Amino acid sequence: MNLKILGLDYEIVIDQQKFDKACEEANFKLENTFGLHSWFDRKIYIKPGLDRQTFQQTLMHEIIHAIGYLMGNELLAMSKQKNELFVDALANAFVLLLNDNKEFLEMFEEGEHKSNKLKDKFSPVTGIIDA
Repeated sequence: MNLKILGLDYEIVIDQQKFDKACEEANFKLENTFGLHSWFDRKIYIKPGLDRQTFQQTLMHEIIHAIGYLMGNELLAMSKQKNELFVDALANAFVLLLNDNKEFLEMFEEGEHKSNKLKDKFSPVTGIIDA
């Protein structure tokens, strides 16, 4: 799967052999790593077999690292302990926002024009939206 991050194509890789190799090249311990962002080849590696929640949080975490790197933001880009805690918290917040508000993506995609159409159908007399 490919994902555009700040206009650049990133490949999302979920393959054990490729994940192991990327971890080895980055000197990351396999047992402590669920994902990693490679800015050299614009890939995000995710460890296969993660449960849904861990997968979502890991993917969002690595996306935030990619955004930080592309924006030149060291706090978001670098894998230091303090930074990792902040990126984890931010990733968890975004995952919860998206999971707790399924209609958000639809509203976001549709834009304000859809909500304006509903305003046009709202009757202030009855307080009902006429469909």
